[in-house]
Amino acid sequence: MNEHAVRFGEWRSLVGVVSEPEGSTPVPDAPAVLFLNSGLLHHAGPHRLYVNLARRLARRGFLSLRFDLSGIGDSGPRQDRMSRQESLVRETQDAMDHLAATHGVQRFVLYGICTGADQAVRVALADPRVCGAVLVDGYAYRTRAFHMHHYSSRLLRTSSWKSVLTGQHPAYAWIRSWFAGRRDQEPPQAPALRAGLYVRPPQLEADAMLHQLSDHGCRLCFVFTPSARFNHRAQFEAMFPSLAHAKGLGVEFLEHSDHVFTLRSSQEAMMQVIESWITSVDWSSVSSTPRPTGTLAGAAPASAPAEHPQR
Repeated sequence: MNEHAVRFGEWRSLVGVVSEPEGSTPVPDAPAVLFLNSGLLHHAGPHRLYVNLARRLARRGFLSLRFDLSGIGDSGPRQDRMSRQESLVRETQDAMDHLAATHGVQRFVLYGICTGADQAVRVALADPRVCGAVLVDGYAYRTRAFHMHHYSSRLLRTSSWKSVLTGQHPAYAWIRSWFAGRRDQEPPQAPALRAGLYVRPPQLEADAMLHQLSDHGCRLCFVFTPSARFNHRAQFEAMFPSLAHAKGLGVEFLEHSDHVFTLRSSQEAMMQVIESWITSVDWSSVSSTPRPTGTLAGAAPASAPAEHPQR
């Protein structure tokens, strides 16, 4: 495996690290893998996950580039007034252009965690060179089964019953406010959008975007960890029914991991999932066809802010 730092982009201000296979059996028509920033984390990824995964994929014959968007990590700021949403797409395309010019690669798999997963979807919709995407803790929406799993697990917890018996359960605060006459007050307004706040698209919009990608040949792999919006593997089918028969679909729930893969065992589980999925897809049969551009690919999502800051 060979690794080297590169500069690219309109002002050569974008910085990344290319991991090249060496002595590996070439994968027929293998795409290159682009690792996208998760929030403000730089190109090493959470707990160096991107470094470890890029090197692991290189041993399996896959070229990759992990890079920083403008103003993050080692990359300099943009020198124009392009919006952040537009620059996310443009700079990822700059990374694809760089690998196309230096290695002759014409197809790409995008890997993103949280905000990086959203970026991967937006770029894939805008550029047909994207033939695959790994979306880690991306779009997730509570379902009926989510609530059943959420509350049934708490029935067996001693701490839950203790909070009920001692009057410390959060439900008591709601009951007290109800009887105090606060139910007639105006509902709290959603906080104003501000820079750095992750915005989740409405569920129907997300389903439409993902279906559009799958319908035009983009292979998708979804990985989830336990969160306030996802808590069991079967929840995926309820969230995105349009993907029920998608080709090359991968879905995994790493129930013993956390969002940033702190433990080595969590990283190993993640890497095994990605390695298994990317080597199982017959990339020679995946054709990148033009995707219709429009509001889904370019418009800002009209939704309420998510419950956590950008990560």
